[in-house]
Amino acid sequence: MPLIFYLNSHIASFSIFIWNRQDFIGYFAKKDMLRYNNTAYPLAKI
Repeated sequence: MPLIFYLNSHIASFSIFIWNRQDFIGYFAKKDMLRYNNTAYPLAKI
């Protein structure tokens, strides 16, 4: 249980990092943002 909580918090921080670096990843962010939000971001919200 603590490991799952640690992984969820780590994924959340990583997703926030990717979300803040949209300007860096450029058009890949705009092209894959819907797919990213449908997969990784809800996992971070669990």
